[in-house]
Amino acid sequence: MKHLIAFLLFVACLSRTLADPRYYDNYTVYRVHIKNSHQQIIIDQLLEQHDNTYRKSNRISKDMIEL
Repeated sequence: MKHLIAFLLFVACLSRTLADPRYYDNYTVYRVHIKNSHQQIIIDQLLEQHDNTYRKSNRISKDMIEL
């Protein structure tokens, strides 16, 4: 009986460990398809910005984003 309890605890711990660790507060994740070098430059600039702001000229077009 002790072995069964230990095994069930092990399985419970393992299932919690294998849960999706990619939880981000206050972030939205998008899949972006980059079609040309200009779009790559825009994405690079956005990724380098630490204050979560972007210039109006550097907006990502809707055709780049896959929801």
